[in-house]
Amino acid sequence: MARESRGEKARRQIADLKASGFSFAEIGRQIGKDRSTVMRWAKGTTSPRKGTGGNLTRLWRRTDKALGEGGRVNLSGFFRQVWVLKGEAQLPLALDPPPTYSWPPTAAVWITAYFSDWVLSNGQNWNDVDTEKSLKVDLSLGENGASGLEAALLEAMSKLVTSKGDDFRVEYAKMSYVILKRGKN
Repeated sequence: MARESRGEKARRQIADLKASGFSFAEIGRQIGKDRSTVMRWAKGTTSPRKGTGGNLTRLWRRTDKALGEGGRVNLSGFFRQVWVLKGEAQLPLALDPPPTYSWPPTAAVWITAYFSDWVLSNGQNWNDVDTEKSLKVDLSLGENGASGLEAALLEAMSKLVTSKGDDFRVEYAKMSYVILKRGKN
């Protein structure tokens, strides 16, 4: 999966800002754009032109983000695509620190990484063997999930060898996307 486009990034950032209590007009005032421009970006009708989305990104970075009930955020752009290369985990997995979201302390929140490729030393892909096709980590308030996904990846790699033998070493793993999700209360 390629990095998200300017339009996808703007839509995600505006959705986060809206969930944090900003109106389209307030976002526009803060970044020097009309409310109607912000609304078009949010709907996907138009996208920020190259060089014009920086103010939105700066506002988004300095704003506390809230994850609403049933909320879902694609964090793929913060992580490298290849997680295992030639049998070695490519740590750190996060290219940029993922944002930290807030949610009620009793809410169930998790981050899940899905894979398009998971190639083993015997040449099989994960489709050919009985293994998980994703890594899921439950989060506590204040965590962004990056370190939890690293630990889950290393554990999954070790578990395959321990349970199935040396022919099941992970040689290559390519991430498809990473999703942060809050369940319904």
